[in-house]
Amino acid sequence: MPNIRRGMMAAAGAGGGVEYELWAWGNGGSGTLGNGEAVGKTSPIQIGDKFMGEIDVAGEGIIATGNRIDAGGVSSAAIKGDGTLWTWGSNTQGKLGIGDTTSRSSPVQVGSLTDWRSILVGWTSMCATKTDGTLWGWGNGDQPDTYPKLSGQQIDVSSPVQIGSDTDWTGVLAINSKFANAALGLKTDGQMYMWGSGITAYWTQAGFAYSPSDPPYSNALYSRYPTAIDDKSYVNAGCGNNCVLAIEKDTGKLWAWGYNNYGQLGNGTTTSISSPVQIGSATDWLWTAGDEQGETFVAANTNGEIWGSGRQEVGALGLENKTGYCSPVQVGGPGGWSAGGHGMAGRGTLHDITDANGDNTGGALWACGDDFYGILGNGGSGDTSSPIQIGTDTTWVALNKQASRSTTWKLAIKQAD
Repeated sequence: MPNIRRGMMAAAGAGGGVEYELWAWGNGGSGTLGNGEAVGKTSPIQIGDKFMGEIDVAGEGIIATGNRIDAGGVSSAAIKGDGTLWTWGSNTQGKLGIGDTTSRSSPVQVGSLTDWRSILVGWTSMCATKTDGTLWGWGNGDQPDTYPKLSGQQIDVSSPVQIGSDTDWTGVLAINSKFANAALGLKTDGQMYMWGSGITAYWTQAGFAYSPSDPPYSNALYSRYPTAIDDKSYVNAGCGNNCVLAIEKDTGKLWAWGYNNYGQLGNGTTTSISSPVQIGSATDWLWTAGDEQGETFVAANTNGEIWGSGRQEVGALGLENKTGYCSPVQVGGPGGWSAGGHGMAGRGTLHDITDANGDNTGGALWACGDDFYGILGNGGSGDTSSPIQIGTDTTWVALNKQASRSTTWKLAIKQAD
């Protein structure tokens, strides 16, 4: 099995001159697939012609930590190789960031800037980082009778507005709180921050307000502005339903905290915890992600292995069963699973890309679990607890890493022919 971290280094800089395409499948309501329609597709369809442009897939972070494509809350977003930002789908409260509230079924460019770095799509808002280290948000804001949103704004805004004045943001990572209104972000020193609402005390206790007698924040924690979670340094994180798995910077250790009703934290119990606990003793973790329902987690290591825990009512771990696990088990399927930029979505669906060339520059696309809305991409043939290959191409390089709740479609990037 190839060493993924070494493969990433070999691929860095190798993407210059190589063009990439955007593909999508699953639920197409509100135009989420970006193909000019509002209907679903049970097999991958190409969006535009070489839509993503030239990308250095390793050097630009798309494999390990970056969110270059994201989907959630009936909207989608992508950052092309030239640094431009594009959005499509539902545009309630200006969520697409294009200056109006009209929904789009094809990608529309957000402004004219070419320095976007990562993007995160919530239920009614989005946030993003730029290459200059600034953080931006737009869409639904914190207005009377509403919860704070990941947009970081106090009113609805239909174009990007900077959140704070810091210039050391490296990326926005994951979202999956109860109402998809909270976000995780990282700074250059590895400090992890959270902002938004709809979370519980089990997710984080650092700096979040609790106002049980003050509607609309009744029985909820919230923070209008990014708030540090703890004093650890992280490099990657994934969210479940009010729970987090995060990989510590430099050490490669895996930490977890939050709701644990299905054993999704992987600590051998089903007891929820409010402070980070290390999962196992391994120090070679690379990325982690949760499913749309937030009841299953997967994490990948530098050897290309994927491990998972939690609820498995539709066989998302590819083990030919529907047994739940409260300690990590190795995900089934073909050998040589790629460990970069690929994660879960749907109601218990795992997608991944095998490392066909041993250098993390592309491979075959595989899926297992729930086929709700055709999210597996296998032509609508139904749920499966064994990994199945989607098509025959071996030039796939990345999938959107994680979806917010109620996301039943996938985005993917493939090398152009």
